[in-house]
Parts: sequence; structure tokens; C-alpha cells
Amino acid sequence: MYKISELKELLTNKKLDDKFDKIYGGDKNSIEEAYLRLSSVLESFQKIEKSDNVQIFSASGRTELSGNHTDHNNGNVLTASINLDKLALISKREDNKIIVYTDGIDNPDSIDINNLEIDKKEYGKSTALIRGVCAGLINSGYKIGGFTAFLNNKVLMGSGLS
Repeated sequence: MYKISELKELLTNKKLDDKFDKIYGGDKNSIEEAYLRLSSVLESFQKIEKSDNVQIFSASGRTELSGNHTDHNNGNVLTASINLDKLALISKREDNKIIVYTDGIDNPDSIDINNLEIDKKEYGKSTALIRGVCAGLINSGYKIGGFTAFLNNKVLMGSGLS
């Protein structure tokens, strides 16, 4: 967890090289792009959320080295992560709502996690996936809570890399 002021200072003073190196590789261009990207995502996040604290997550895309869909390969597939990812800045909410903004999309996904019943109107939508994951966590004995997220995606849509 970072305080917003701390994260801004780390970005300004270029103090995240070691973290960016682990995620994107050590070349200067990738690291510089990571600073610019995280700065931009933070700026966008602050336009929608006034939280003082934020968490940062990176979910890398993947490529299939051997095999493809596990149902074709007796359950086996060999994959590798790539340096294209989905970057998320997230802050905790106290109202049991999950609100997910995606860079370049006008309307955020929003659900109230006080109601985790299946909603047939959500079939095929991100809100159904979020609601289902929350229900699965509750059913497995975990506690859940609300959050606001801002996502920036570098994984190419429809490329088979997600």
C-alpha cells in the first residue's frame, strides 16, 4: 500500500526502477515507459477517487509455448508471461461497492457486494464475473470488501495473450 504523496515522490524521483525491472525487464525504454504509464494512471485515478492510499497490481499477459486449451491436451499446457500487462490502482471503499473504471471506457462497472445473487441481465459482462468471484470467496470462507479500481490494459484485445 502506498500513500498517494509517497507514490508521487517515488515517481518524480525515479525510485521504482527495481520494481519495474522485475515486471517489464531492465531496458531503459521499458522502465521509462513504466514511469510515464503509472504517472498517467495515477493522474486518472485521482480524478475519480479521493483516497489517500492506493495499491498497485500488475497482471501480465501470457503466451502458450506448448499446448493450447487444456481440454485438447489432457489438461496440460505450458505458458510464459509476457511484458504486456493490465495495471490496476485500487483503493478500499467502506460502502461495500466495487467500482471498476477502465482507461478509455466512459462507464465504470459497479456492483453492490451486499447482493451476490446471480443476475441474468449481467451474463457476459464484467459485473457478472466480479459478482461471481465475490460469491466464490464468501462461499470459501473469506471476507470481502468494496474498492475502487482504475485499470490500464497493454495486453492486446483478441490477441490470445490474456
